[in-house]
Amino acid sequence: MADFLKSNCNMTPVKILKQHWTQPSFSYTKKPRPDYGIMLLINGEIEFTSLTDTLYAKSGDVIFLPQGSYYEANFRLELGKIDNYLINFKADDKVTDFTKPTLIAKDVSFFCYDQFRLFVEENYSVE
Repeated sequence: MADFLKSNCNMTPVKILKQHWTQPSFSYTKKPRPDYGIMLLINGEIEFTSLTDTLYAKSGDVIFLPQGSYYEANFRLELGKIDNYLINFKADDKVTDFTKPTLIAKDVSFFCYDQFRLFVEENYSVE
């Protein structure tokens, strides 16, 4: 986690979303992810498959999604519903050296979850 933010830079939220997934997957394999993203997985499990490996995330995990990365998110719908909060943003400088979806916090505390929820609930886009 110490290497997460490499420099001081201005970050501008682009979209803040509450998501409920009903489709089996979403792909950035043909075009790169346009923004940085930080996702809190509320319910369910997601497999993020990049060019080099697979990240398994479950409820309570926080995942960093690098701008310019290529991956596919496979939603494990057979295990139950998939809900998450997602903060997409741009930065005026490189944020991190991560090149694929990366777990930055596992099974977060109620306080962390609640702060994330409050931020999203007060600012999310209805799209």
